[in-house]
Amino acid sequence: MQTLFLDKTGECEPPSDALVITTEVSFLEHLGKTSALVVRGESLCRWAEYLWLARGGPVVSLLSPVDELMECTLGADRGVVAQFYEEHAAILNQLPRPIRLQSVLEAVYPTEMWRGLPNVRHAAQWLLWLDETDPPSTVSRISLANRHWAMSSWKSPFPRMWKRNVRFCRFFVLMCCRTSISGMT
Repeated sequence: MQTLFLDKTGECEPPSDALVITTEVSFLEHLGKTSALVVRGESLCRWAEYLWLARGGPVVSLLSPVDELMECTLGADRGVVAQFYEEHAAILNQLPRPIRLQSVLEAVYPTEMWRGLPNVRHAAQWLLWLDETDPPSTVSRISLANRHWAMSSWKSPFPRMWKRNVRFCRFFVLMCCRTSISGMT
């Protein structure tokens, strides 16, 4: 059965064996003739998806590289993410899909820090990395998105004696992040 790929923005790289479709007539002409179709354009994608799902075919939404990064950076500014992608496109295009923030940071700045589970030591390593590496503002802002993941992981139960240290470390990391964010704007 044919696979339908939806490219709403028209910015995605189509699969090598797929035929790119930009009109309704072209879509209907090639229906059932090739193994994969890539439909480009928001309104055409809505129309083709509706028709395709009615026939019971598989649909895959394609994301532009910037949109992929937006999904894993937890609300980072689109302009910052687009600039980050332009600066590191050669590295990012080699990452396996779907991309994860952890693998993005690891590819751009190879260090063991991105692999470990968040804890007090991890927070200290991250702060030292920010100070020693002095990454460009785009990397600093994107690495801050990783902070949300780290903070949510710290909510797991700790022994009582660690609670006070964890609270202090959360406060310390948040204050440092606020300081670095206010210095970036």
